[in-house]
Amino acid sequence: MCLAIYVGTEHPQPTVPPSDDYPGFEVREVHARAAFFRRRAQQWYEALLKRMARPHVYQVNAGCACLFLSDGENADDPERMTAMAALRRYVELALESGSVSLLICWAGDERKPGEFQHLRRTEIGHLDFDSAWDRPLLISVE
Repeated sequence: MCLAIYVGTEHPQPTVPPSDDYPGFEVREVHARAAFFRRRAQQWYEALLKRMARPHVYQVNAGCACLFLSDGENADDPERMTAMAALRRYVELALESGSVSLLICWAGDERKPGEFQHLRRTEIGHLDFDSAWDRPLLISVE
């Protein structure tokens, strides 16, 4: 099972392809693939949109965002630090056009009850991805 990170925004945001400039960081639009989903997956997608409460939803490192976990061991890993900085910049840019919500959870746990948090833009760099071990985190950033 892998960590999933979703970013919900009020306005469209750019996607970020994998690159050597930001190893370990990419952003894909979730709803762009919705037309290809089977019925069950379409229901999952609609529930995700409802939970995010934003019309545009993106997934960071689709498939596996475990790089963002520190596990108390790799907190200073250069690739992790680069990915964290890239995520922070991505969220800060998205905040220029409105509020942002983040859902951090294990893949498959998107609908489970979770913990709600509110962060100010200055607190983005202090996200604790490890606290998603026990429950999904739904974070509102303003």
